[in-house]
Amino acid sequence: MTDVGASGRALGSRYILVERIGQGASGEVWRATDRQTGHSVAAKLLWPQHGSDPEILTRFMNERSVLLGLDHPHIVTVHDFVVEGQDLAIVMDLIAGPSVATLLARRGPLSAALAVPLAASVLDALERAHRQGVIHRDVKPDNILLASADDPTPEDVRLADFGIAGIMSDEGAPATELIGTPNYMPPELVSYGKFGPASDVYAVGVVLYEMLSGRTPFAGPGTNVTVAMRQVNAAPPRLRIDDALWRILDLMLAKDPGRRSSAASAAALLRRLPASALRVEPLAPQPTPDGWVDSAVVLPSKAVVELALGGAASSLPSDTEESSGMDATSLRPMKPLGRPVPATAEADPPDDFGATMMKAATRPDTRVVPRRSGPVGMSRRAKLLIGVGSTLAVAGAGVGLLQAGVFESTSTEAEVEITTTPAHVNGTNLATGLRMDLDAAYDDAAGSTTLTLTVSAAPHAPLRGDLLLVTPGLSGGECAPVTEQDGVVTRVRASVDGLDLDCAYRVEDVLVAGGQSVTIDLVAELDLVDEDGSVPSDFGDWLTSVREATDAGLSAVTGTSFPLQRVGGIRVEPTDVTLSGSSTAVPYRVVATWSSGGADDGTELFTQDTTDGMEVDLLTGLTGGEGLDGVTVSACNAAQVIGVRVLAEQPESSCGLRVTVGALDSGESAFGIRMR
Repeated sequence: MTDVGASGRALGSRYILVERIGQGASGEVWRATDRQTGHSVAAKLLWPQHGSDPEILTRFMNERSVLLGLDHPHIVTVHDFVVEGQDLAIVMDLIAGPSVATLLARRGPLSAALAVPLAASVLDALERAHRQGVIHRDVKPDNILLASADDPTPEDVRLADFGIAGIMSDEGAPATELIGTPNYMPPELVSYGKFGPASDVYAVGVVLYEMLSGRTPFAGPGTNVTVAMRQVNAAPPRLRIDDALWRILDLMLAKDPGRRSSAASAAALLRRLPASALRVEPLAPQPTPDGWVDSAVVLPSKAVVELALGGAASSLPSDTEESSGMDATSLRPMKPLGRPVPATAEADPPDDFGATMMKAATRPDTRVVPRRSGPVGMSRRAKLLIGVGSTLAVAGAGVGLLQAGVFESTSTEAEVEITTTPAHVNGTNLATGLRMDLDAAYDDAAGSTTLTLTVSAAPHAPLRGDLLLVTPGLSGGECAPVTEQDGVVTRVRASVDGLDLDCAYRVEDVLVAGGQSVTIDLVAELDLVDEDGSVPSDFGDWLTSVREATDAGLSAVTGTSFPLQRVGGIRVEPTDVTLSGSSTAVPYRVVATWSSGGADDGTELFTQDTTDGMEVDLLTGLTGGEGLDGVTVSACNAAQVIGVRVLAEQPESSCGLRVTVGALDSGESAFGIRMR
């Protein structure tokens, strides 16, 4: 290896390299001194050849603002980026303790009482990053650092190297070659070259499995491709741990990313484990299994996977593109390995290590298509065939229908072609600054309808909260079920939510920056085939019915649910004051009013005595999490405003007080200032 620097060498104008403390696939990590503060920092220097690559340099600079903005107790804080000559470096906190990889090498398998809280802290870090649109793409024990060298606690977790996999690319590798370890690669990356937030959750599942057992679930003999294909086809070997813990781990390692919990949900599940699940001795190091059992769950089609990954998953280059991207775990660029297929007993010749690589057996290309139960959920084909069967049954020929093989999958009965074209319906600009536009299109590969919500916020008015969505069927018929996803969309249930609404869903914890928009892709089972075999020409009428049904559902909601869609305004209620001394605090309160079903006198948002950290959830949601920082208070010249406090300073018979909360403006309310 060629040194990228020497002890005492300057890094930019601000840092001095002191001691090399580690290296990896992308570069070296140095202990450095910050000349301005005198503090020790860590500087990750990418290998020198990357400094002359304009594509990497562009990625490096593009990632700068994103990574500098990541702030969480369990994320290693990035302080600076250095670009000088061939030096590309990321300057970050210097973490005192070892990595989880080092901890495992020293101790072997960890107890569940230690491993589970450590994994939950990693998930907390990912949840914050995912909310900011950042995917780690390289979660593994080497990148999980610990602030304490002895007896680490969950508070010691620091997740490092965000964005490195996205910045880097290794040139010169064959497009189908896997270089490095594939042990943390999710199935969707192996088969389709796709990666999203659910992929990070999968990697944490692998890390948790490794912390508990001393090995990753699919490590074993064979080439890197062999191990990667086990991620797609094989079930993780069962560990002798508590059943409740195993169910959560198995959920995190689900082949279908749509079945995995979000980072926040997975962390919550781990923390809700009973104490008995954690009070067990650590396992002995687990041996490589004698064989691999095929997973009962097959990775869905590429279109379904993309939806599960949020519709904006990062991807590797396609077969027709130049391989210049970087997958997770610092692997060189590769073409996706293709459709998931089970391994067979037929083996390739031994590789250079004497290992055996299992061949992939060929089988028909299958896809997972969500289907409803009952008549409304029938497939297009089944609906037509049942119509034929009913006619023949009346004629006494039902047995002949079966003998003729009409219901067999090999029937040549023509299917109804779905020709329904995509459509768009504009939403309404609400008082809170929220707008929700709707799009729908038929996904022929998945056999379902993609319903896309584009949620926008007014300029300088960020929003955060749950949204109501009601999805009736065509022509006001049965509901169009939406595929539920933890942390994304769940069915509204009277027993849980206290709301008795048909066809209603809760789109969970949507965060929209001021003047920005986010898109949310949902899968809806909309029966597009009428009894006579006809289909609608487009989705326009259905989208209109979704908007109208959602508005009707909101009008029936009471209490403080779905405030982003239901708050109609705010008002400020000041009280007259009598001057005492040079200034007197003006008592007032700010109240949110409801467009429907809320409290008649409104719901209090804050008063002059509210301080940071005391904000109610309603205020936090209407300001996109900013709380009092998203509030503006103004008053007449007879009063001074400091934060949200209003100080009367001279007499005024009618002083105007005005408050804005995000996009909501109270208008002026008058109060009097009298002399004593």
